[in-house]
Amino acid sequence: MYPRNAATPPRIALGAVVQISDGAVQGSGVSVVVRAEGGAETAGGGTISYGASSSIVYYAPTQAETNYTAFVVVAYKTGCLPVAQTIITSASATAGNAGLDWGKVINPTTTLGLSGTTVGTLTTYTGNTPQTGDNYARLGAPAGASVSADVAAVKADTAATLIDTAEIGAAGAGLTGITGVTLAASQPGVTIPTVTTLTGHTPQTGDAFARLGAPAGASVSADNAAIKADAAAVKVKTDFLPSATAGAAGGVFIAGTNAATTVTTSFTTTFTGNLTGSVGSVTGAVGSVTGLTASDVSAIKTKTDFLPSVVAGGSGGVLISGTNTGTTTLGALTVTGVTTHTGATTYTGAVTASNASNNFRVNGAVPGASGGLLISGSNAGTTTLGALTVTGATTFTGAVTGSNASNNFRINGVVPGAAGGVFIAGTNAATSITTALTSNIIGDVTGNVSGSVGSVTANVNADVQKVNNVTVNGDGAGTPWGP
Repeated sequence: MYPRNAATPPRIALGAVVQISDGAVQGSGVSVVVRAEGGAETAGGGTISYGASSSIVYYAPTQAETNYTAFVVVAYKTGCLPVAQTIITSASATAGNAGLDWGKVINPTTTLGLSGTTVGTLTTYTGNTPQTGDNYARLGAPAGASVSADVAAVKADTAATLIDTAEIGAAGAGLTGITGVTLAASQPGVTIPTVTTLTGHTPQTGDAFARLGAPAGASVSADNAAIKADAAAVKVKTDFLPSATAGAAGGVFIAGTNAATTVTTSFTTTFTGNLTGSVGSVTGAVGSVTGLTASDVSAIKTKTDFLPSVVAGGSGGVLISGTNTGTTTLGALTVTGVTTHTGATTYTGAVTASNASNNFRVNGAVPGASGGLLISGSNAGTTTLGALTVTGATTFTGAVTGSNASNNFRINGVVPGAAGGVFIAGTNAATSITTALTSNIIGDVTGNVSGSVGSVTANVNADVQKVNNVTVNGDGAGTPWGP
């Protein structure tokens, strides 16, 4: 028998692969496929070899290829006749040994030697209970030699008893020979004692039969059955009671004082008194609370949903009257009263005041008033500003006074009166006007105009005496201008 699933399967002789055209036996280039029982052909993964003298194809399969009840090995080559072998495996993985399925042995006629075979014990058989001791020692012990001997002894004793009882006779007739016994009327000479004559017994004072089963069931047994049924119903209820003293921790609640108890399961009830302690969580709706309804709680939740999840007074939290931590960025904010800011405040959007007399103040001054915020239009009084940089067009309708003569109103950072600065009535430093000057110069120019004038497009309403330091003659009317 070919071993099944052996670690090193034996080599299989497949036969000769013959060239169809010329009958030549092939000694190389042969391929092998293996088909397991119930499976498909797969390329052989084992080793192919050839006979040295016959070129017979040999194949040593892999262990996995042999792990079937049967498999087929085919050797083939293009243009050649293939050869195949069907291999039937045994139940043993050892070559030369055949495994035996005892369930398949039918009507054996010879004695089988089982040396080396493990036979199951009682403990391994399904549906059998192992003995816990030696039955042999108990059969017939402690009396006879066997159970049969004990039965025979009992039978002998029973026969002797039968002989003795036979002497009593029918209806006690045989008792007349017993000395000291007086029979009743039906049996003269026999006296049957009553309860009153028996030592240690108390006579009945009434009819016990009338009380058995009365007043409920038909009998004591019926009454006991009814009690048992009621007790079973009571047990169903009591099984749900905790195994702790009522009123103690873990026990049934008692009206009054109860020991500290933790309720860990769903608790459905109505509290008529106060509930002291903390409640981990409430699942579901709260019907009502004294002075507070479910709708009130819902309304409160609607409000609190808008509160930030930050400690009040902390950065990003609710503002507290007094000091607040860090920097808080607010959305649209409407303030109807006077608000004092003690730190720097940055506004990224428009600030609108709702009361003209109290609108946005700085240092308590009304906007537009002296010392207050500047308002587009007219501002009251005199406003003193610190360093002010204006990047757009600015129109001044009143006088602008500098508080520092050396730093007063500058253009491009130049001191007024200096070259490139604002003109000051009086003396100005040498200044070059490099762009067109289109406005009228009304008044006398009492100093010299140094440099050249490219052109004059309008009339010069002045007495010009020299041009390029050359005396000019003429009046511009009857006498032409000229040197």
